[in-house]
Amino acid sequence: MNQVALAALLLTVAVAGAMDLFFRRVPNTVLVAGFGALAVLFLVAPSSSMGSGLAASWVGATLGFVLALAVFVPLWCFGAMKAGDVKFLAVLGFALGPSGLLASWLVASVLAGVHAVAALMGARVWMSPGAMWWQAYSASRLRGLHMRLQPAWEWVMSRRGSRRGTPYATYLAIGAFAWVFVLYRQ
Repeated sequence: MNQVALAALLLTVAVAGAMDLFFRRVPNTVLVAGFGALAVLFLVAPSSSMGSGLAASWVGATLGFVLALAVFVPLWCFGAMKAGDVKFLAVLGFALGPSGLLASWLVASVLAGVHAVAALMGARVWMSPGAMWWQAYSASRLRGLHMRLQPAWEWVMSRRGSRRGTPYATYLAIGAFAWVFVLYRQ
């Protein structure tokens, strides 16, 4: 049962992270399906057999879920986070418990900070003479690849619409994968 719960979590995390990366949206259907699958597996599995980075009991799962909502819903109310990220944090809190939630959040915050610094610095660095030379060189070398990927990129951008920003759920997914990987290896 442990591997089934782990697979349900990793599938939910992977799909939510990819959707946020490409479309800047975390679909409710993915979150509800993942939450429901994990809840059913928590009901079926004995509380001590979950392990491997997952919440060890209903108490840990509920505490992680409530903690995520208590901390991150106010940030959503003030506009500091998007609703999909808050709901994804709640699912991660339910699946990983409070300690896994904290670890995922810390990794995601560091990655989002690096993303923000890179975005702020990018315009200045990208316009330097060396970067302009590199752009021209790489454009000439990758023209064939660019032509093959252009239709896919246009499709993604048409689905994304005007949504911009940091793909925070993607960074949360990386943190959750790291948490599960570290604990599963032990």
